[in-house]
Amino acid sequence: MSTSTISPAIGYLRVSTREQGRSGLRLAAQRHAIEAFGAREGFAVRSWYQDVQTGAGADALLLRPSLATALKEAKSARCSLIVSRLDRLSRNVHFISGLMEHRVHFIVAAFGKDCDDFVLHIYASLAEQERKLIADRCRAAAAILKRKGEKFGFGRSKALLRRVRPLSMAAQQRATMERAEASARTSSGPCDSLAARRDRLHSTLRPKG
Repeated sequence: MSTSTISPAIGYLRVSTREQGRSGLRLAAQRHAIEAFGAREGFAVRSWYQDVQTGAGADALLLRPSLATALKEAKSARCSLIVSRLDRLSRNVHFISGLMEHRVHFIVAAFGKDCDDFVLHIYASLAEQERKLIADRCRAAAAILKRKGEKFGFGRSKALLRRVRPLSMAAQQRATMERAEASARTSSGPCDSLAARRDRLHSTLRPKG
């Protein structure tokens, strides 16, 4: 690709827990997805930012200082902020809508560079609903175990972590390799499928008669 067609961008990465941040695997997978997207679509990431913080809540800029800095730089430089998946930016519809209203241009690599605000808003609603469902299931499971006199969740003993961590890292590495192989096999496929979904939604929501 000619260098004259390369556009600058800001890359943003996020994981929810300190353990995920220390392992670095999920951050590396997100970075790989953004870099692969940039290579396909003509973007060069000039700066990288990352946070280790939850994606819930509308006050993301207070909880995630790196995101606040990334958005400020993207707006000042008039370039795009790129995330690998929408939930890496936020799982809160109000926050996503606020970015759209303030004309902060962000791109979700998984959706393609031409994904419009209508589709993004729908996916933001789905991400928020998914977070609520996960929280409800966890609370229900915790209540059941509490009635049985058992504790909810895994222990934090060093012996357990030594057994679990290699399995977790191997699974994450396999997932990263599978995503990389899928990215190499596809180019415009995700954009085409999103466009088809958007057209079907427009057709469904269009008034009859």
